[in-house]
Amino acid sequence: MIELVQSTRQNLLSRAARALWHVLAYVVGAGLLSHLGLRGGVLSWQGLTIVLVPPTLVILWLLVFNTGRVSVPEHVLRLDTVGIQYVQPGESERLDWADYSGYTVRGWPLARVALQRRTGGSVTFDYLTFSRDQREILFRYLSTAGGAS
Repeated sequence: MIELVQSTRQNLLSRAARALWHVLAYVVGAGLLSHLGLRGGVLSWQGLTIVLVPPTLVILWLLVFNTGRVSVPEHVLRLDTVGIQYVQPGESERLDWADYSGYTVRGWPLARVALQRRTGGSVTFDYLTFSRDQREILFRYLSTAGGAS
């Protein structure tokens, strides 16, 4: 059995990347609207605060409270002889090898990994959920006989 557990550092990196992308998208979009004269003063500190404060508070909470022996893993991926189990806060999904049809990595700038089901649908998570080393282990395993369709 292989178990990939998201580290606190990787969790923070993933959340920070998502927050940065949202802020960048807000600034570019609001700046474009302002430049085109569609809305005066769209690029405001209040709007930026609304986009930036919630993810910042979550990141700070994780830094302060979700550490040490009492830390709760945010994301866990287990690969065993029966299939794949993906666990995230409040949710667990199971994908049996008999129903597994491959994986895809899509999206820009924040890619997502989709573990495809033969019967339709997929188990999905952010590409940055797991570290580079963990992703290499996952993709290597999925490409071998243990996880190949």
